Amino acid sequence: MVVRTRDRIALTARELFNLEGEQNVAMVDIAMAMDISPGNLYYHYRGKEQLIPALVDLFEREIEQLLHAPLDNLDSLGDHWSYLYLLLEAIHNNRFIYNNLTDISQRDKSLARRFARTLALKRKTVGALCTKLSKQGHITLDAPSRDNLLDTLVLTLTYWLNYAALQYPNEDLSIRLHRGVYRLATLLAPYMNDRQAFAEHCRLLYQSQLPIKPTGAIAPA
Repeated sequence: MVVRTRDRIALTARELFNLEGEQNVAMVDIAMAMDISPGNLYYHYRGKEQLIPALVDLFEREIEQLLHAPLDNLDSLGDHWSYLYLLLEAIHNNRFIYNNLTDISQRDKSLARRFARTLALKRKTVGALCTKLSKQGHITLDAPSRDNLLDTLVLTLTYWLNYAALQYPNEDLSIRLHRGVYRLATLLAPYMNDRQAFAEHCRLLYQSQLPIKPTGAIAPA
């Protein structure tokens, strides 16, 4: 399938913004990376004030497809693990937004409102997951504990990759994402009715996702 020039520009810009930081990439850099003239680029996007909202459109389509997915299809712990992994992967694919969230929001208040909406949708989805676990008898939460847990889960989901990039700079992306899912699971563990079995199941599942080192050791959690 032929990708339209406008879409290729958006994908190239996102890649450059992710790698180098949005503020460090000029429109002419995008044109050079695509081997097109600046005039051709400006025909589609007259500047970052048009390009960044288009990239936010792309981000919203990707993450909202996951956040609106039917949670009833998630049965096993492995299903939930894969779902959270995909959410973290979508954030990674659009990490320039999270790396520069405050500045982008200050430059365009309409984008700030859109980011807030996405954050609220994350919280709603995580809340639905907790409600599902509660109805299934796996977790016990009173209202204050639920609110605190949701805040912590959404905060970790949103900013885990920023933290991990500094804490584990040389770590393979897949390991970093699985580590993030494991962190989310450990936040749930204290509220699980069979917390010891749940924690052990999560530990084994996490370790099963990691590559075996030559010595036979597995990357630490």
